[in-house]
Amino acid sequence: MKSRRAERIFLGIAAVVLALPLVQMLTGIVPLEAINEKRRRYEVPQLAERLMRLDATLAADVNRWFDDRYGFRDLLIRMKNQIDYTLFRGSAKVAIGPSDWLFLRDHATALVSYERAGDAWRAELVGKFGTIARYLEGRGIGFIVLRVAEKGDFHPERRVRDLPRLPAITQVQKLGQELAAMPGLVYLDGGAILAQARDGRALYRKTDIHFTYGAARILTQALVDKIAELEGHPALAPARDFNAVPLTLEGDLGPFVAKLVPVRELDFYYDNQFAVDQDTDEGRWDKDASRVELPGWGSVPLFDFIFRSNPAEGRYRLPTTVLFGNSFADMFFGVGIQTYFTEFYRARNVPPRFAKSLANLPPGTKHVIYQFFDPFLGGEFPLWDLSELAEDRRLATH
Repeated sequence: MKSRRAERIFLGIAAVVLALPLVQMLTGIVPLEAINEKRRRYEVPQLAERLMRLDATLAADVNRWFDDRYGFRDLLIRMKNQIDYTLFRGSAKVAIGPSDWLFLRDHATALVSYERAGDAWRAELVGKFGTIARYLEGRGIGFIVLRVAEKGDFHPERRVRDLPRLPAITQVQKLGQELAAMPGLVYLDGGAILAQARDGRALYRKTDIHFTYGAARILTQALVDKIAELEGHPALAPARDFNAVPLTLEGDLGPFVAKLVPVRELDFYYDNQFAVDQDTDEGRWDKDASRVELPGWGSVPLFDFIFRSNPAEGRYRLPTTVLFGNSFADMFFGVGIQTYFTEFYRARNVPPRFAKSLANLPPGTKHVIYQFFDPFLGGEFPLWDLSELAEDRRLATH
């Protein structure tokens, strides 16, 4: 009798365990925070059509769809990640350093790939930067290259031991040495600039790949000071007196850990920082009307947005400048880099567009800034087609 009762209890528990995830999947009765996986959950393509023709491959796609939506899936993933984090300080995508400093493993892999590619990798890059520098120099335009270091390179004391070790002098550092010696090009090592300006606070975020707004201000000032120097003008005053406000942040690396207790940090932002597309007394924002066709991209503007300063404000402005950069450069606009210039053009690092934008710079352009981030550089420059710039430069010298 007791045996039959135990069997019924066991079957009842098993039925509940099997039914609860399905109930949760259909109703979402238990509110759970979804994991930000930086991707869209899988959708079965052409479901009805494939059902009608009894497509044999449909089962695999339905399984994939189900795996992405299984009830309590996100909770179970968080529990598993919490165990890995607590017991083993481990995560598949992120390396966890002292005091919860997070490092993306893919970035470390990219830096190692440069070392394996060796001098040939660096020589190809030097050649392409040289082509750009000569092209711009022939038009009386200055070329500034700004390096942004990966945070593990900037904070080696916080790196994780299980990340690959890099040589004392890396290929990126050798590249910087060659660019610094190149005629017609000004090289700014953002890592070195930030190292000299340390004020006791971390200049990179613990839970994010990006630096802080404090670092963005330092690099913005370095760019502005360098261009003012090239123009023979004294250094310009800061854009405004910024007011720092504390901010609790779960950066873009936090979701990769996705544990029960999120990894957060205390950062700051400026409550009076500038915002793109919000006009101020300093000037107004415009969109670029020119378009270019790119394979796989369609019709895109040559430049993503433009800032035009207000001449009535009366203060000195640096000449028209174009900035090519990634998400690190986005932070420069919050601290007002655009307000130092008569006109300031911004283009994201879209490799197939790069040469086309260079060939169609705005009238009056005096300086071009190219900002790169060490782990991204290897994926960008192979896609630069500079043949038109090189041919244009060759014709100009004959």
